[in-house]
Amino acid sequence: MTRFVKKMPLGQYQAGSTATVRLPTGYTYNALFVEMNVDAVPVDVAEANWGNYIDEVRVMVDGDAKFQLSAADMVSINKYYGHTHDDGVLPLFFSAHWMRTIMGEDEGAYNTAIGIGSFSLELDLVAATTINSL
Repeated sequence: MTRFVKKMPLGQYQAGSTATVRLPTGYTYNALFVEMNVDAVPVDVAEANWGNYIDEVRVMVDGDAKFQLSAADMVSINKYYGHTHDDGVLPLFFSAHWMRTIMGEDEGAYNTAIGIGSFSLELDLVAATTINSL
Protein backbone atom coordinates (compact mmCIF):
# COMPACT_ATOMS: atom_id res chain seq x y z
CA MET A 1 0.00 0.00 0.00
CA THR A 2 1.30 3.45 -0.86
CA ARG A 3 0.82 6.42 1.42
CA PHE A 4 0.89 9.93 0.11
CA VAL A 5 0.68 13.45 1.52
CA LYS A 6 -1.99 15.77 0.12
CA LYS A 7 -1.79 19.47 0.94
CA MET A 8 -5.14 21.03 1.84
CA PRO A 9 -6.00 24.71 1.39
CA LEU A 10 -7.24 26.47 4.51
CA GLY A 11 -8.84 29.62 3.16
CA GLN A 12 -9.48 32.59 5.44
CA TYR A 13 -8.58 32.56 9.13
CA GLN A 14 -7.71 35.01 11.88
CA ALA A 15 -6.57 34.83 15.49
CA GLY A 16 -9.45 34.27 17.91
CA SER A 17 -11.56 32.42 15.34
CA THR A 18 -12.05 28.83 14.26
CA ALA A 19 -10.10 27.75 11.19
CA THR A 20 -11.91 25.00 9.28
CA VAL A 21 -10.52 22.70 6.61
CA ARG A 22 -13.01 20.57 4.68
CA LEU A 23 -11.12 17.40 3.82
CA PRO A 24 -12.09 15.36 0.76
CA THR A 25 -13.78 12.04 1.37
CA GLY A 26 -12.74 8.84 -0.36
CA TYR A 27 -9.31 8.65 1.25
CA THR A 28 -8.02 6.72 4.25
CA TYR A 29 -6.43 9.22 6.65
CA ASN A 30 -3.56 7.92 8.78
CA ALA A 31 -2.55 11.34 10.11
CA LEU A 32 -3.12 15.06 9.68
CA PHE A 33 -0.23 17.50 9.96
CA VAL A 34 -0.89 21.12 10.94
CA GLU A 35 1.86 23.50 9.83
CA MET A 36 1.99 26.94 11.45
CA ASN A 37 4.23 30.01 11.32
CA VAL A 38 3.66 32.79 13.89
CA ASP A 39 4.75 36.12 15.41
CA ALA A 40 5.82 39.46 13.95
CA VAL A 41 9.25 38.03 13.17
CA PRO A 42 8.12 34.81 11.43
CA VAL A 43 9.03 31.66 13.33
CA ASP A 44 7.74 28.09 13.22
CA VAL A 45 5.85 27.05 16.37
CA ALA A 46 8.08 25.13 18.78
CA GLU A 47 6.85 21.81 20.17
CA ALA A 48 6.21 23.20 23.67
CA ASN A 49 4.30 26.27 22.40
CA TRP A 50 1.41 24.82 20.39
CA GLY A 51 -1.05 25.49 23.22
CA ASN A 52 -0.21 29.21 22.99
CA TYR A 53 -1.58 29.42 19.43
CA ILE A 54 -4.18 26.65 19.04
CA ASP A 55 -6.62 26.03 21.86
CA GLU A 56 -8.62 23.03 20.66
CA VAL A 57 -8.45 20.68 17.69
CA ARG A 58 -11.56 18.86 16.47
CA VAL A 59 -12.08 16.27 13.75
CA MET A 60 -15.66 16.51 12.55
CA VAL A 61 -17.46 13.65 10.79
CA ASP A 62 -20.86 14.58 9.39
CA GLY A 63 -20.98 17.57 11.75
CA ASP A 64 -20.22 15.52 14.88
CA ALA A 65 -16.93 15.90 16.79
CA LYS A 66 -15.26 12.47 16.73
CA PHE A 67 -11.93 13.75 18.06
CA GLN A 68 -11.62 16.75 20.38
CA LEU A 69 -8.44 17.64 22.25
CA SER A 70 -6.32 20.66 23.09
CA ALA A 71 -3.14 21.19 21.07
CA ALA A 72 -1.06 21.08 24.27
CA ASP A 73 -2.54 17.68 25.16
CA MET A 74 -1.83 16.40 21.64
CA VAL A 75 1.84 17.30 22.12
CA SER A 76 1.87 15.48 25.47
CA ILE A 77 0.30 12.35 24.01
CA ASN A 78 2.71 12.31 21.07
CA LYS A 79 5.66 12.72 23.44
CA TYR A 80 4.34 9.87 25.61
CA TYR A 81 4.44 7.57 22.59
CA GLY A 82 7.96 8.73 21.72
CA HIS A 83 7.16 11.03 18.81
CA THR A 84 9.01 14.35 18.84
CA HIS A 85 7.81 17.17 16.61
CA ASP A 86 9.63 19.24 14.05
CA ASP A 87 9.23 22.96 14.70
CA GLY A 88 6.14 24.25 12.91
CA VAL A 89 4.41 20.86 12.54
CA LEU A 90 1.73 19.45 14.85
CA PRO A 91 0.84 15.85 13.91
CA LEU A 92 -2.54 14.31 14.67
CA PHE A 93 -2.20 10.54 14.33
CA PHE A 94 -5.17 8.29 13.62
CA SER A 95 -3.16 5.14 13.02
CA ALA A 96 -0.79 3.99 15.73
CA HIS A 97 2.48 3.88 13.77
CA TRP A 98 4.36 3.22 17.01
CA MET A 99 2.41 0.02 17.71
CA ARG A 100 2.17 -3.13 15.65
CA THR A 101 -0.92 -5.29 16.06
CA ILE A 102 -2.22 -8.39 14.29
CA MET A 103 -4.36 -6.05 12.16
CA GLY A 104 -1.35 -3.85 11.39
CA GLU A 105 -0.57 -0.27 12.26
CA ASP A 106 -3.47 1.13 10.22
CA GLU A 107 -6.11 -0.16 12.62
CA GLY A 108 -7.07 3.35 13.79
CA ALA A 109 -6.95 5.04 10.40
CA TYR A 110 -10.05 6.94 9.20
CA ASN A 111 -11.49 5.45 6.03
CA THR A 112 -13.78 8.04 4.47
CA ALA A 113 -14.68 6.07 1.34
CA ILE A 114 -17.94 4.60 2.64
CA GLY A 115 -20.69 6.11 4.79
CA ILE A 116 -19.17 9.53 5.50
CA GLY A 117 -20.76 12.63 3.98
CA SER A 118 -18.33 15.25 5.31
CA PHE A 119 -14.93 15.17 7.01
CA SER A 120 -13.28 18.29 8.37
CA LEU A 121 -10.63 19.61 10.75
CA GLU A 122 -11.41 22.57 13.03
CA LEU A 123 -8.76 24.57 14.89
CA ASP A 124 -9.72 27.10 17.57
CA LEU A 125 -7.06 29.79 17.22
CA VAL A 126 -6.04 31.73 20.33
CA ALA A 127 -6.89 35.45 20.29
CA ALA A 128 -4.20 38.17 20.48
CA THR A 129 -1.62 36.18 18.52
CA THR A 130 -0.01 36.82 15.15
CA ILE A 131 -0.45 33.95 12.70
CA ASN A 132 1.50 34.28 9.46
CA SER A 133 0.65 30.98 7.83
CA LEU A 134 -1.42 27.95 8.70
